[in-house]
Amino acid sequence: MALRLRRGTDAQRLLITPAEGELIYTTDTKSLYVGDGTTVGGLIVTAGENINLGELNDVDLITNPPATNQVLKWNGVNWVPADDIGEDLVDYIIKDGHDFRINIVALDSTRMVDIAENKFTGDLYGDVYDPTTEFKVVENVARWGKLDIRADDDTVILQHNTGSIFDAGGNLLVDGGLRVFYGDVDGGVRGDVVDVNLNTIINHITHQIYGDLTGSVFADDSSLVIDGITGTIHATNFAPSTSTATFESGDNAVQNTVNVISADAQSNLVFTRKSNVDLSADNSLVYGSIRFDRNDVNGTVATGIILDRQNSLLFGSSATGDLANGSNFMAWTEQKLGVGTTTPSATLDVQGAIMPGVYADAAARDAAIPTPVAGMMVYVTDVNKHQGYNGTTWSDFY
Repeated sequence: MALRLRRGTDAQRLLITPAEGELIYTTDTKSLYVGDGTTVGGLIVTAGENINLGELNDVDLITNPPATNQVLKWNGVNWVPADDIGEDLVDYIIKDGHDFRINIVALDSTRMVDIAENKFTGDLYGDVYDPTTEFKVVENVARWGKLDIRADDDTVILQHNTGSIFDAGGNLLVDGGLRVFYGDVDGGVRGDVVDVNLNTIINHITHQIYGDLTGSVFADDSSLVIDGITGTIHATNFAPSTSTATFESGDNAVQNTVNVISADAQSNLVFTRKSNVDLSADNSLVYGSIRFDRNDVNGTVATGIILDRQNSLLFGSSATGDLANGSNFMAWTEQKLGVGTTTPSATLDVQGAIMPGVYADAAARDAAIPTPVAGMMVYVTDVNKHQGYNGTTWSDFY
């Protein structure tokens, strides 16, 4: 007498879900399965001498046969063949030089490293070491760094241990040890200018220049302004773009003169050390002058400041451009101020009419002079009177 079980091929077994405790025997794999009421094909109980991976329910080796050195990887449904990454993930990726791309996220699922954008998006904590020398290049606690800045071709641009700066070709621009700058400057510069011996040539705080300056000066369009070899000045573009400048040197009549002439020929500024300008009756020469000229359809109009041989400062103007007309001058000499005269004889010497302050009425006068001082004089038009302040009240002169 024998007990006969449900049987069939392994493929047929996978088409049924045996009831709990029900046995199934596969005729092709010679294996016995028992049902649990829910698992398709049942659970294996025994087999022949050896059990193959393919006989397990959750291992799929038929649709995706494994290759040499592959391992089983769970894909959420079955164990499937996958590449063996070695005993240690770090050794496999870093030391063996394999590519490995993965996004890194924080505990709150914030993305820290985005492989699609190839950028680091989070905060960096901890020290950083040089992988070759194991030298600490970034200290997290003290917050200092010792990193060279390099161009795309690995050329050092900023050297951390010397503070030196280089251009893209590796040429030294700033020597961090000597604090010396090499090369051209295009734009504003702050700091002292020194020579090769570190002697100060230009002090940026006091704005003083020490010693001799040598070298050529060029304009923005690369035209030569000062020739450092010949010592000549080519100043057609020395002044701003709307002006030109000329530097002249001549005989005893005109020496060390600087002319700055505008491009539209409407005005110019002349600095003269010595000239034969006739300023007074004795035709004395002047020590120096500054003259502002304007040239237009009405001719040349001159206004100037002159120091004559009597050590007088003369301020004057001329509609003809000739500053020799002394009657138009105001003079300051020996603590005397002269208006309309170059030789004042009193503390204030006015050659001509004097116009005091003119006000419409007493209210306008008081509004303009809220705190008068004794000795002040004005003219009030509603009474047509000159008035003086005696320290207490305003009184008519007549």
